Amino acid sequence: ACAVTLRLIIAYAILPADAGFAADLNAFRSWAADLGANGPWGAYARGYFLDYLPGYLWILWPLSGISSALTSSFDPGALVKLPAILADALLILATMRLAADLGASARAQRNVALLLAFTPIIWLTSAVWGQVDSVGTTLLLLATSELIRGKTLRAAALAALAAVVKPQFGILIPLLAALALIRARRAGDPWGVVLAGLVGTAVVSLVAFPFGLTVVDVIGKVGEAAGNYPYLSVNAWNPWALVSTDGTGLLLNGGCGTLGGTERRQSAHRCRPHVHRHRLFCVADTRS
Repeated sequence: ACAVTLRLIIAYAILPADAGFAADLNAFRSWAADLGANGPWGAYARGYFLDYLPGYLWILWPLSGISSALTSSFDPGALVKLPAILADALLILATMRLAADLGASARAQRNVALLLAFTPIIWLTSAVWGQVDSVGTTLLLLATSELIRGKTLRAAALAALAAVVKPQFGILIPLLAALALIRARRAGDPWGVVLAGLVGTAVVSLVAFPFGLTVVDVIGKVGEAAGNYPYLSVNAWNPWALVSTDGTGLLLNGGCGTLGGTERRQSAHRCRPHVHRHRLFCVADTRS
């Protein structure tokens, strides 16, 4: 409760209503308004930019209904940050559950909860920046807990749901598949892996169907999004910062790393501005 209260005060009392990463927040508002006015079916064929998978649209859709009931407008406005704020609370609970599964004491679980509740990087992401990473992360942690408890099918369902929120959250799927294979062999159950795959596929299908998409369509959307963002990393000092390709990389460019080709050479100006969906990126300037 304290974590949510803190975030609500930051988002709605301290900061101006339009604070945050405007490109994403405006996109979320636009998508929510369209879903409220026209419903989910055919949303991906309406001609506007929509690079999120259906998972998070399931959250924006009812948010537009709440907004309509409160303001007579499907545009959620400042409420667009609310799902991320509430997801932070679920993230804390999921982390405590995972800590318990790993054998942590009650005191250690409380310490983890306090750390997540008040660590600035967590509430900066949701209450200030307006990003929704806590949604997929919560699902990943719940899936991990189910794996630890030996519930492979539940883990498969949660991992698939995380992946259809954002494809980056599909990182657990290869590990889950490997564990499902190992457990199936130990149990002498040749259908264990197949069943886990079917459960994951069914979850993606159920989430995508109201939007007029199939599993194949979802995979295609992931490919389209990957084509729009041909970067190893953008303004993030993670391990990819150590990677360089043909003389271009985060450490070399001071802000961006791209997937380069063997026949490209770096120009004198390593980075040039590039706008995509109203975002300003630093992109390596390469010449053939």
